[in-house]
Amino acid sequence: MGEKVAIIGENGAGKSTLLRLLADEEELSSGNRTTDGWQRTAFVHQDFPVDSVGPDTITEEIIRMRGGESLLRNSKRIMKSLGLGETVLKLSIGSLSGGQQKIIDLSMAFAEHTDYLFLDEPENHIDIFARQSLILLMKEYRGSLIFVSHDQDLIQSVTTRIIEIEDGKLRSYKGTYEFYLQEKA
Repeated sequence: MGEKVAIIGENGAGKSTLLRLLADEEELSSGNRTTDGWQRTAFVHQDFPVDSVGPDTITEEIIRMRGGESLLRNSKRIMKSLGLGETVLKLSIGSLSGGQQKIIDLSMAFAEHTDYLFLDEPENHIDIFARQSLILLMKEYRGSLIFVSHDQDLIQSVTTRIIEIEDGKLRSYKGTYEFYLQEKA
């Protein structure tokens, strides 16, 4: 528990598919998935699934989708750390920019305090300020974090393990991105 794992590889190698399979967001075509009793999980997609929400305000959506006032309070705190003010809570998700949607989605996922948090390119659509705050959130996260990213600085700053997908094979490297590069060489 508490490991920070980056899944890396070329575009089209299957990183996002592997992440969705691990998070039980996608069905296996064959074989079995063993989760060793994983408890609570959250998943943040590359892009916010706008079609999964209604015309309600963000506040109403957070309470309806993920449940509860305490999640809303925690989400507000995280949103603020990522540079998004509370005024957006009165708007609908569909009226926000991609970066604002990403911050809302990340805020809800981090606020849930899950055992496993799956992030698919969490740095997409966010500005440099939010990216720096995201790195701090990821480093401080107490559960296990499994994410896909192409951002070498983010990977170096956060990871305790790298899983590389290359030619349809997985290779695991315990350590930072720099350690992975040395081992790969």
